[in-house]
Amino acid sequence: VLSGAAASNGKWITKANMPAPRSDLTCTTVGDSIYCIGGCSENQVCGDMDKIAAKELCYCPEVADTTFIYSADLNKWTTGAAAPRPRYRHAAAAVGGKIYVFGGR
Repeated sequence: VLSGAAASNGKWITKANMPAPRSDLTCTTVGDSIYCIGGCSENQVCGDMDKIAAKELCYCPEVADTTFIYSADLNKWTTGAAAPRPRYRHAAAAVGGKIYVFGGR
């Protein structure tokens, strides 16, 4: 769920939902748009507590390469070009109108 704060009163309001649910994605801005890239598109799978204690943590069974683009002016999402490969738990930065994605799984 996307929420935005109104500058005039600082109250949070709900905005348009992303086209598909994601966790562990990255979002960055270019101009007036927010680009949300990749992420986990299924519920994460976690082992039992003994395995978690042994560093066998949760993982994502379905990783996305999708790019969703949010236009704040239109309160609308569109789908952009797919990322070069699926990934989650990654980072991104925008420089000179280009988005760089790095790290993750």
